[in-house]
Amino acid sequence: MGSSVKRWSMSSSISCQLPLPICSAQAARAACRCVALYDGEPIAAAYHAISAGDTTERAENIWNGPLPYLVEAESNWDILAPGYKSTLSVTDGELKELLTAAGATLLPDPATWLSIQERSPAGYVTQVQAGSITLHGNQLRNLLGLRSSAFELERTHTGYTFYVRGYGHGAGLSQAGADYLARQGETFDEILLHYYSGITLAEVVLSGEGM
Repeated sequence: MGSSVKRWSMSSSISCQLPLPICSAQAARAACRCVALYDGEPIAAAYHAISAGDTTERAENIWNGPLPYLVEAESNWDILAPGYKSTLSVTDGELKELLTAAGATLLPDPATWLSIQERSPAGYVTQVQAGSITLHGNQLRNLLGLRSSAFELERTHTGYTFYVRGYGHGAGLSQAGADYLARQGETFDEILLHYYSGITLAEVVLSGEGM
């Protein structure tokens, strides 16, 4: 192991702790013997397919509160990933059905049905007005089947078109970003330390193995 990897004991068997979409099979095998720690405890190693193309997202903009190791990390090379951009169009009829089912009351004019209210520094929509209700960007993403909540919307003659960047919630390790960094020669521990702020890496030692 590299000098950045310490040893960490476990009393039972363990499977790979960290999702590593890295092209080197050797690096992947090494990663499966590691656990990422923050203050001595294993982290919630969130990951996603492709970031919005600037930085990754902070945990508190997705879930109920912050996690000190899930903060913005540079990942602007994700714009090179296949599938970075996607487009989805919905008709007024489709949107009305979905928003009404979600509890929204809608005015007669469809142009008033959707409005982006807030966006995080990483580019993800955190608040959208949907008729009479307010939704988190991820709620609307799930409702419509968007690839991420980093989107712009455009009113058309028949409905709305969503222009989406990235794939996934955006927090933690970007799989596309990790693959890019590995191809530039970064090691798996360098990549993990880049995407998970302030962590340490420890080699897993199972019971019965020497320290």
